[in-house]
Amino acid sequence: MKTIGSMLLIVASTAMLWLALEAGTRFILFWKTDNSSYLTYGIAARRSQDNESHERVHDAQGNQIYWKCTPSDDQRNPVNRLGFRGPEVAPPRHGSVRVVCFGGSTTYGLGLAYADTYPKLLQEALDRAAGRGSFDVINAGIAAFKLEEIINLYKYEAVHLKPDIVVIMSVFNNLVDDDKAFYFIRVDDKNDNRIQHAARRLTAQCKKYSLLVYCIDNIAMKGFKNMLRDLHWEQGAAAIMRSTKVWKAMEANLSSLCELLAADNPAVKIIIIDEPMNTIDFPELAAPMEMAYLIQQRLCGSFEHAHHMKLAALFDTAQRNGQKIWLEPVSDPIHLSRLGNELLASAVAETILAADVHHPHIQKQP
Repeated sequence: MKTIGSMLLIVASTAMLWLALEAGTRFILFWKTDNSSYLTYGIAARRSQDNESHERVHDAQGNQIYWKCTPSDDQRNPVNRLGFRGPEVAPPRHGSVRVVCFGGSTTYGLGLAYADTYPKLLQEALDRAAGRGSFDVINAGIAAFKLEEIINLYKYEAVHLKPDIVVIMSVFNNLVDDDKAFYFIRVDDKNDNRIQHAARRLTAQCKKYSLLVYCIDNIAMKGFKNMLRDLHWEQGAAAIMRSTKVWKAMEANLSSLCELLAADNPAVKIIIIDEPMNTIDFPELAAPMEMAYLIQQRLCGSFEHAHHMKLAALFDTAQRNGQKIWLEPVSDPIHLSRLGNELLASAVAETILAADVHHPHIQKQP
């Protein structure tokens, strides 16, 4: 009986210790990341709050050229009949300046409610500065879009929106290799040993429910520094910097888009934004982003009505001052929080209202 009692005591003690470590891991990661999903990891499924339903658009030869969101009347994430995030697009109004924002998930606002996206906040900032009805902002950003998809979207559909001002924020998604594969590959453990393979499968099952197992496995694979990062940021950044085609393709596509916009409307104002990047926590990404920013700056000098927006210093200062401008600063270097989007929207609004960018009939605000 004593032996059985001792065994039960050991089992109970081990279970309690495990539960304590599991609970501690959850609270530590919640405190570190401010992400409440770590508290319910494996208990409540983390459901996406974004519109993940898309419809594919093909050319006359049947080739997919881009995709759009499926229309939805969801209050958190409205998608209009054009497949753009936001309310229905009204016909152009006399005296109103139409602003169309192109980009990928950072323009779309992945992980955020529509009310927290930068185009919506830009609309509010312009309304406050110039009065309601003076500007009409359309969010034409779609997750994972590169410049190639933006060009096709404009040629086939967005051209009919007749924009007075076009805002382009598209850097990160264009950092692809020659086969159009994303340079930042997922961390994976490839091993042909049967015992280790079986162990990996068992660990993978346990990771679905135990955050402690998830963290231990990640530390073993990637080290403590990168435990919450699923992508090879260092390897990806190094590969991009070695490439020549990626930069030529980016410059050519951005130039083609600007030429297309200017051909349709010689008076159109083009604002090209240096897509913000968390290079403080991800310093390895500074070099490729700076290279992309230089390309954008150089290209703007070739177009009469193109304006280049530098934002790196603004966002670095905000982050160093303790502002929580990133959605997932531990694992995601690119997506902004609502506060970050407010900062972005304010900067874009100031640029639009500047004397050299605003539409002729909009008076510069004091």
